[in-house]
Amino acid sequence: MPNIAEQTIKMQISTLDRSDKSQVNIQKARHLLKFTGRATQYCTLFLKNGKEIRTAWFQTRERAKQALDILVAKGFQSMIYTD
Repeated sequence: MPNIAEQTIKMQISTLDRSDKSQVNIQKARHLLKFTGRATQYCTLFLKNGKEIRTAWFQTRERAKQALDILVAKGFQSMIYTD
């Protein structure tokens, strides 16, 4: 059973406004993520022969963007997925 501190952190994370790009909100999100043991991951999704294919997970958005650029250059419809 999770303790009260874990429940509070999860509640705070779930109530963060993900559309708020202010520096204060970003710092708060990073601070809360330290307690979860996970960081945001990115991958690139693309269509190949009508099927959705996923690349490996990347730790930074810049790496996912590089993969996206490569796939678009090869003619695939692509997008970045954030977890």
